[in-house]
Amino acid sequence: MTTNLNELPGDLPVPVDVEAGRLVRVWYPVFPPDKNAQTVLAWLRERRAQG
Repeated sequence: MTTNLNELPGDLPVPVDVEAGRLVRVWYPVFPPDKNAQTVLAWLRERRAQG
């Protein structure tokens, strides 16, 4: 599936993980806003530990 990031709402912060120019993961919608950062960081830490 190809997604154009320019089609996402420009006024919303959308966390993404990009690897070698390839979109790996998008967290959208950002919900709940007060916990999303912890969710993204936990996913990135787990991915780093696996790889």
